[in-house]
Amino acid sequence: MTGVALIGAGMISRTYAAALARLPEARLVGVASRTRETAERFASELEVERAVTYDELEALFGAPGVDVACINSTNHLHASHAIAALRAGLHVVVEKPLCVSLAEADAMLEAARASGRDLAYAENLCFVPHYREARRLIESGAIGRVTYARQREKHGGPHSPWFWRAHEAGGGALMDMGCHGIECLRWLVGKPAIRRVSAEIATVRHAERTDLDDDAVVTMELDDGTRLVSESSWAVPSGMESRLEVRGSDGTLYVDPLGETGVRVWQRGKGWQRPVPDPLAHYGYPQQLEHFFGSFERGERPEESGEDGRAVLEILLAAYASAGGRGAVDLPFDPGPVERPIHLWRADAR
Repeated sequence: MTGVALIGAGMISRTYAAALARLPEARLVGVASRTRETAERFASELEVERAVTYDELEALFGAPGVDVACINSTNHLHASHAIAALRAGLHVVVEKPLCVSLAEADAMLEAARASGRDLAYAENLCFVPHYREARRLIESGAIGRVTYARQREKHGGPHSPWFWRAHEAGGGALMDMGCHGIECLRWLVGKPAIRRVSAEIATVRHAERTDLDDDAVVTMELDDGTRLVSESSWAVPSGMESRLEVRGSDGTLYVDPLGETGVRVWQRGKGWQRPVPDPLAHYGYPQQLEHFFGSFERGERPEESGEDGRAVLEILLAAYASAGGRGAVDLPFDPGPVERPIHLWRADAR
């Protein structure tokens, strides 16, 4: 039985809690949040005994029965929370993005090596059934050699206030949504080396509430000329979009998980709705955690690892630098000392 601690009490931890309830070989044994009130309320809702603040994580990580820490705190705390858990001898699952700097990423990877524990990167799109079928088709040669791929991950903007602040989030829609598309595309084509990154970034809808980006297009070029394009946005008021187009030498593949559920309903005042019968499985969360926990138990490298999270972060940094006036940026890329990724595009972002 895998004992799991959830670090963070927001939407994603609630999603993880629901996913954990479906896994018979895992159980939730503790939660943590910024404040005691929030932690205790969350623990009460989930019927979990251990509830601590972030200042008390050492006690939670050292408690009997805790094997894995799922780091779902704000982006700027990912590194410190993950490193503390690894040093306590726990396996770690970190929500996207991995962290907010390459120095932090390297420190996390070193902590995993030193502890002999595993560090998994939680990119749920790689476990979404529609996208896994797309990868199977690509690997089978169904559309020949991939020559171009584009993934779109968009909605109207996040609800939690911290997403809109540079210090806590590190960046805007590109950090929040673009990391999904970037890793999904890398994963679909076998995680090849990215040669060059270019990006166009803007704040088109939410300038009155944030100086972060809310719309971004990132183009990744491979050595053979293949282009992988990630479109991410908080500027789509009509709701969530998650779409994929892949062109090959012998065919074309389209995936639209949110538009092809097989059910449509029109309601007065709401318009057309496409309800998803099983949202947790549809978005890959139980499958993701089941894979990670199984990998930890078997001593195998997870399909999405800390190294993958670092690779995504490097591309995000290169994209912000490209949009900040550097043009196309070659990889590997070292941005030098920079407080947050967004500052490579807007030095005044707060």
